[in-house]
Amino acid sequence: PTSRIKPPPIWSWTDHSTALRAEVYACAAPYFRGRAWMTTALDLHGTTLADPAFYVKHGNHALNQSIGLLEIGAVRGRDDWEELAAARISQAGNRSSMFMAVRERGALQCRVTRGTDRRRSFRGPHSPCGPRG
Repeated sequence: PTSRIKPPPIWSWTDHSTALRAEVYACAAPYFRGRAWMTTALDLHGTTLADPAFYVKHGNHALNQSIGLLEIGAVRGRDDWEELAAARISQAGNRSSMFMAVRERGALQCRVTRGTDRRRSFRGPHSPCGPRG
């Protein structure tokens, strides 16, 4: 992954591009288990999305940031990232019409399952990655 300190193009580390890339890394992670570059990419994106100074707080970009953080948290076993993402989604839903966007975005409850093994079940039929087979 590129570095936040010296990114190539100006749009590499914007709030939205980082969020969308995080979702892709989370979906791809099972296919690259044990690869150092994937662990580095997941951790860098998770740390970036968890940073309060990086979080945009409003609109669909905030929702995408929270979804990316939630998915990376699940993949990396980071309860703190999952809980932060869930709190941000909840706060945003209380502040604006994002509640409807969350419902329409793809049934986030499949990602926030509080079952016995949420790391296995965070992908449901509505996940952008599809169900785990």
